[in-house]
Amino acid sequence: MNGEKGYGPWSSYGESKLENILFTNELQKRAAQSNKWSNLKAFSLHPGAVQTDLARYLIGEEKFQSMKENGFSSWKDKVVMESLAKFVKTVQEGASTQVYLASSNDVVSNAGKFFSDGRPMGVKAFAMDEQKAEELWSASENLSGVKFDL
Repeated sequence: MNGEKGYGPWSSYGESKLENILFTNELQKRAAQSNKWSNLKAFSLHPGAVQTDLARYLIGEEKFQSMKENGFSSWKDKVVMESLAKFVKTVQEGASTQVYLASSNDVVSNAGKFFSDGRPMGVKAFAMDEQKAEELWSASENLSGVKFDL
């Protein structure tokens, strides 16, 4: 957590997404065991590759800003970025799974699951590690100074 052992744009991003899944799993487990919060349903999801400014962390803030203001600085950048644009979702398309999960009664039986493109998807076994989820929950409480009442 927090890049104590090192930071890499992709590896740290991946670790944060794993932690999102683990935390959500623990939240759903605790909600299901609670009388007060048993109606709470939690989900984790991957929105897909979405046209956002996230690339600024991967290519560098300065280069990203220059591309936005001045266009592509090289033919290579133009080809790469325009090719990638064909495979990314609009912000609205990227939000569709979140909207679906927040508004549909059809997903209640899939509480705690991981979704992509509006469908539950399987995840690797390490993303379902209950002990790691409990440890992350405790670390979150300790780091935030907040005791989650579930």
